[in-house]
Amino acid sequence: MAGCLCRVKHIYKPSPSIPAPRYPSHQDAPMAELGKTLLALGLFLVFFGLALILATRIGLPVDRLHLGRLPGDFTYRTKNLSFFFPIGTCLLLSLILSAALYLLSRFTR
Repeated sequence: MAGCLCRVKHIYKPSPSIPAPRYPSHQDAPMAELGKTLLALGLFLVFFGLALILATRIGLPVDRLHLGRLPGDFTYRTKNLSFFFPIGTCLLLSLILSAALYLLSRFTR
């Protein structure tokens, strides 16, 4: 029986012409980098939200920013439905974040 197992090992020996499967290393995994970026963005949003909550609790004038009441922010209200679509606020925040990330990338080169 032992001789039979020895022959089976030689039959299934990997061929040198077929490369072994290559598993991506940390540097070859772009999805891992995307995951880290999304995690960092999520943590930034959590901290930003907590900062806004804390600012309103200690009495800082956060309402002067008028986020959510800019021109282009649509509000539709009926007695059973309230719909809010902040296009103007989204555009303003997109411009600010794009400029900040552009400047950050320029300084980190």
